[in-house]
Amino acid sequence: MSISAPPRDLTTIPEEQKIFFKRLIDSVFDIWFALDKRTLSQASDPVDTTDATVTTLQIFPLEDETTCNISATVIGVEAGGGNRASYEIAGTFYRNGGSATQQGSTTVLHSAESAAGWNATFDVNSNDVRIRVTGIAATDIRWQANSKTTSLSN
Repeated sequence: MSISAPPRDLTTIPEEQKIFFKRLIDSVFDIWFALDKRTLSQASDPVDTTDATVTTLQIFPLEDETTCNISATVIGVEAGGGNRASYEIAGTFYRNGGSATQQGSTTVLHSAESAAGWNATFDVNSNDVRIRVTGIAATDIRWQANSKTTSLSN
């Protein structure tokens, strides 16, 4: 069997070859999207805090019989830009027939604050893993996180 160059005019491709290529492309996208569900990068919506109130910035629902690693970069900026902070945090979480549980503790890879007392960390609440942020008294802060979640089911 000899192989010839593909036609430049796609309307001349036989119908059975169009069907074959459509099925091939669909299966590649199905695999791609299935893999994408195991590793997900996402940005949170910005959240504003006032005072030193602990506030949820981002929520990750954890399916039963699943283990995940979450790494996040969290940034906070005071209204008017006077102070700022950034954090890189990582943690491992799982659910195995019950609520979400953290394996070990949150690892702080980076922490930089222009004003003391700010904080970003993980916690668990029922079946959810959350990124929680805390500002300081009498200060309006806008927060945002970019996170990467890698998960594996039993």
